[in-house]
Amino acid sequence: MAGSERSGPISGKQHSLVASRLASEIQKTINSGLASMKVMKQIDEVIKSNFERKITGILKKIDRLLNSNAKSKLGNRMGLLYVKIVSLQDLVKGSEGGYRLICSPKGRVKVSVIKELLKLDEEIAQYINILYELIPQKTTVKEENLSEAEEIVVDLFSLLNRRENLLRKLKQTKG
Repeated sequence: MAGSERSGPISGKQHSLVASRLASEIQKTINSGLASMKVMKQIDEVIKSNFERKITGILKKIDRLLNSNAKSKLGNRMGLLYVKIVSLQDLVKGSEGGYRLICSPKGRVKVSVIKELLKLDEEIAQYINILYELIPQKTTVKEENLSEAEEIVVDLFSLLNRRENLLRKLKQTKG
């Protein structure tokens, strides 16, 4: 295999560089009302990948905690939280990219819709990051953190449903 050939996910640093470049592209799109379908598809892929990576990290942290807390009352709640987060992960994996749906074949975009989708994705990312930070690496989980994590998961389901409804409306107006 040649040294320049790569397969698999990109590294964290490369991911940040790609995300930064695509953020610049989104800003250009908002300013001009024009976009490339290729760039919109890349934005969809990066956002979905970010969500999936962070959710996988959350599941790994909970899994480690479950091994030491499985038989406690909090362990049962963590197990239920784990199942809910797996459902969130399935929703994210099954979601279709929204940014390419915003782009017409001629490259025009509805700026208001792209702003709305961007706002939703930023909220989803913030909630996922908060959830990640709430779950400790190795120590036992605190009940108040677990309660907050449970509330965040409910909020994430709501945000993901709002995102899906927005995309459904976009598909209906396109088709």
